[in-house]
Amino acid sequence: MKNIIKIGLAGLGVVGKSVYEIISQDAELLKLKSNHQLKIVAVSAKTAKNFVASDVKFYNNPLDLVYDNEIDVIIELIGGQDIAKQLIISALQNNKKVITANKALLACCGYELAKIANQHNGVLVYEASVAGSIPIIKAYQQGFLANKINKIYAILNGTCNFILSEMTNKKQDFLPSLKQAQTLGFAEADPTFDIEGIDTAHKISILASLASNTAPNFEQTYIEGITKITANDIKIANQLGYKIKLLATYQQQENNQVLQAVYPALISQQHKISQVDGSYNCILTYGQYFDDSFFVGKGAGGNPTASAVVADLLDIANNTYSKQILGYNANKINNDEQKIISINQRFGQYLILFHFNKLQNNLAIESVFKDSQIDCLQASCIELDETKVICGIITNKQIEQNIVDTLDLLDKSIIKEAKFIRVETF
Repeated sequence: MKNIIKIGLAGLGVVGKSVYEIISQDAELLKLKSNHQLKIVAVSAKTAKNFVASDVKFYNNPLDLVYDNEIDVIIELIGGQDIAKQLIISALQNNKKVITANKALLACCGYELAKIANQHNGVLVYEASVAGSIPIIKAYQQGFLANKINKIYAILNGTCNFILSEMTNKKQDFLPSLKQAQTLGFAEADPTFDIEGIDTAHKISILASLASNTAPNFEQTYIEGITKITANDIKIANQLGYKIKLLATYQQQENNQVLQAVYPALISQQHKISQVDGSYNCILTYGQYFDDSFFVGKGAGGNPTASAVVADLLDIANNTYSKQILGYNANKINNDEQKIISINQRFGQYLILFHFNKLQNNLAIESVFKDSQIDCLQASCIELDETKVICGIITNKQIEQNIVDTLDLLDKSIIKEAKFIRVETF
């Protein structure tokens, strides 16, 4: 490779700006680490930015970067699945090496992109797509390669983790906690992708693909966000010795079946995952030979994400990137080897929460357990006012469909409202 690596940067938002600044300001340090000069020669964005040097070429259309013969590496930080996909495919077809942070595109089209990269002997790296500053992609592609990955439990969205931490610490409901996250810059003006669990599902789809030698399967991932979690839910969970976290999980089952899902979950206050608060991410991985591995770090933001992008750039310069883009040869996978099961087939514990009139206390509890095989392992109640009570019970392990059926059959004249939250044990 040439001593100068010339870069085209597409997208100059928060992460793009940080990438530009790191490459510009730390040029000498990066040269020491790669034995190459890393130079941004062109950028693309909707509008020109005043932090970009005047000698750097500017393109309104990111596809123009592909046809700039000076450029060796294209960094895609546009996001979305339209122009970003066109840019990556065109770059690979035109012998440009590609770095992306685009988790949505990889989760939905990663297999297609990996095959195109293989066809053109191309380079596609994406450390920044999952968990920001945590080098989890490299761990799965290289460090864990000798292992079959059996289970993954992860917090992969800093916005949701911040909101739930605020709800817990300040004993407040969802909306004021969301507004605080927006004020502090932890949540977007439109936070839907974060709070509904979609962003987390994109990321677990990528990790599950690396873990299982199958294509990313976002479409069949069960997704449930945090918008229905209340301060009372958190209070009862706390009384029972748990915290509520938005959990991404991949769990190998029997007969090559897996549970791949995103949902709010009760996690013991003693477990290391429950102790990861604020905007931090974490990933707990169970491997065939290493038992378990636990990563914690800043999962989002300009500098943490940019650090992963620049790390990929150094891997390209040093020729240390993984040649197996999805951790395996994309031309040889068999997507029929693994089936994602319905969430109704999940086997585990549950917190059942139900509202009732205080005068009907005994009748209410009997109504929950009547004609069911559900056992109560723990219980806690809080009084809403002089007449109304919320009770939470932790069940024994059940198939989720049994919980759903039980709640459907509750006596509505006694139980005014009922729901459940999954309990995760490790």
